[in-house]
Amino acid sequence: MVPYVYTLDEFFPPREFEWLRAYAYGLEYGDVVAPFDGVTYKNIGLPVPVVAQQIIASQLSWLMGYRVDPKYLAFRCSLRGSTPPQWAHSDLEVARYGMFVFINEGPFATVLLEHRASGMRVHPCSEEELATWKRDYDNVDAWREVARVDAAPNRAVILRSELMHGALPREGYGETVEDGRLILLCFFD
Repeated sequence: MVPYVYTLDEFFPPREFEWLRAYAYGLEYGDVVAPFDGVTYKNIGLPVPVVAQQIIASQLSWLMGYRVDPKYLAFRCSLRGSTPPQWAHSDLEVARYGMFVFINEGPFATVLLEHRASGMRVHPCSEEELATWKRDYDNVDAWREVARVDAAPNRAVILRSELMHGALPREGYGETVEDGRLILLCFFD
């Protein structure tokens, strides 16, 4: 199976998910310079426990039909007032696929995006598209939502990394790690 976008509820077994959520609530979150792009991301929680990494690798291997070794894993918390480095973005420079497991209830979502003026839905393929993206990646009005996955605890979204996507609400949600937008992210080939 080579999914474009795949959504799976109950990604972790229930008991393990509750343990993982409690673990995530106990982490300290801070600024981390990502090894894959050199960008500083705010409110990153590390490390992801080895047992969680093993479950993720096993689940993804079954879903994808080949052995998956995650390249990068972290928790990310986006509280009210957060601003991502680039709102509309792709992750193609990181890995072939990205996965996000929602830890908390919404109201938040991951959305797939299309640039209204150019029709761009994937990682820029030309200098012109790159210039368009650089001009508009933080302009919410320049993008149209083409698909949406609403947050639900233990719901995983797996997507091809070249797809343009963003988090809603753009400015984050909630006041604490327990009521904010909290995800476990994973990148893999």
